[in-house]
Amino acid sequence: MKIPTNYTVSGEEVRQSIYKIKDIGVDIVVDGVTYSKTLDPTLVNVSAISLTKQYTPTYERDTQGNLTLLRFN
Repeated sequence: MKIPTNYTVSGEEVRQSIYKIKDIGVDIVVDGVTYSKTLDPTLVNVSAISLTKQYTPTYERDTQGNLTLLRFN
């Protein structure tokens, strides 16, 4: 099975991740802006996240393999 080398997600998917940040349980960084895992997703302004842009996700993990940060660039 081949793993894609240029995996990207849409801005819509990035915004959805912000709205589900409490379920994900880690901070999310989008183009250098950090969205804290403790924020209220109903109050956050995500208008700076372009719906048409393609973002490359980076998953940062600790030594146990637990996700510690989700970054979109």
